[in-house]
Amino acid sequence: MQIVQKLQPNDGPQRVAFAVEMLSCIENEHDFLNHIIFSDEATFHVSNKVNKHNCRIWGSENPQAVHEVERNSPKINVWCALSHDTVIGFFFFC
Repeated sequence: MQIVQKLQPNDGPQRVAFAVEMLSCIENEHDFLNHIIFSDEATFHVSNKVNKHNCRIWGSENPQAVHEVERNSPKINVWCALSHDTVIGFFFFC
């Protein structure tokens, strides 16, 4: 299971331009990465429901499967961030 956004024709060149710009900044500014924070979050359901953002299942064919979900099931969200020398979090939200 994976929800993806459709790529547009101009997305490829824009992604390459961004990557080249970031590599240039990293190379030319010795402390550039010291100003970057990477963060992520995950949702854990107490009903054994799999959070599709935490799980990637790849296959060669589209299974045409229907996936039923329970709405508003009890869950906890966890957020964390990383900088060049610090872990920020973990923060738990119910």
